[in-house]
Amino acid sequence: MEVQKAYEIMTFINLNLSENITLDMLSAEFSYSKFYLHRAFKELTGETINSYIRRKKIENSIYFLFANPNDSISEIAGYNGFSSATYSREFRRVFGRTPKEWRNIYKKQQPPPELSKICKNYDRFLCYDDNGIPNEIKKIGITQFEGIALSARIFFGNYYSAAFRPVWEEIQEKNTHKLPVYGIPLDSPAVTDINKCLYLLGFQSDTGINGLTKIAISEGRYLNISFCGKRAKLGEVYTWIMKFYMPLHNLKYDYHPQLQKYESACEFAKEEISCELYIPIMSL
Repeated sequence: MEVQKAYEIMTFINLNLSENITLDMLSAEFSYSKFYLHRAFKELTGETINSYIRRKKIENSIYFLFANPNDSISEIAGYNGFSSATYSREFRRVFGRTPKEWRNIYKKQQPPPELSKICKNYDRFLCYDDNGIPNEIKKIGITQFEGIALSARIFFGNYYSAAFRPVWEEIQEKNTHKLPVYGIPLDSPAVTDINKCLYLLGFQSDTGINGLTKIAISEGRYLNISFCGKRAKLGEVYTWIMKFYMPLHNLKYDYHPQLQKYESACEFAKEEISCELYIPIMSL
């Protein structure tokens, strides 16, 4: 199995975590025997496919705990396909503490619930209106995202490193019609080892493009945020949205990828960027 094919399998798993993913499903999707798929994947990644699926579900559940603080641990476990006991055991194995212990640490850091006080407690932001919304956020609302097909490059590793720049340049070169570019972080460095993160970068295309992988992004309901500011602030904006804005507006995190939409490829020499952020939410 080629390394790139392993990345494609990992990407398929990440984009379908809400499904009951099995070796049979992956065997049919990628035209490998189950035996070969199991052996080759472990040789390349160091873990079995089933272990990878469990780990990704547990890591992804952090977003549910983060953005849905009023839901019980049993509810969070159910969202992610676990029984409560199995979820707590697997969570401890990955993060070294139970979901309840993690949430108790998180709750101690919660500011008062009033929106107007958020930025006074989260002082890395400057507020631009009386609601305490970070200066980098120019617009925020809910939208229905239609399913699209992307021609994308899969990047595996530290996507904050200089090695990621050629990926942007390749996409810019192959995006001959200058269509909007979508960045899809399938892992957060705050959760996953920064050198083991998966990231997709591509543009909408109904036909295959040499050297790029066809990726299907299903439709879903999203919180849509217009961001304009320093690149380094993106992570803080995500934190603000997930930790403060969503719970205060009773918005629940859902499966589907988080998306970043750029009207053109970023210039790496510039600190300031503009993009649309899409964070998946459950249907209201």
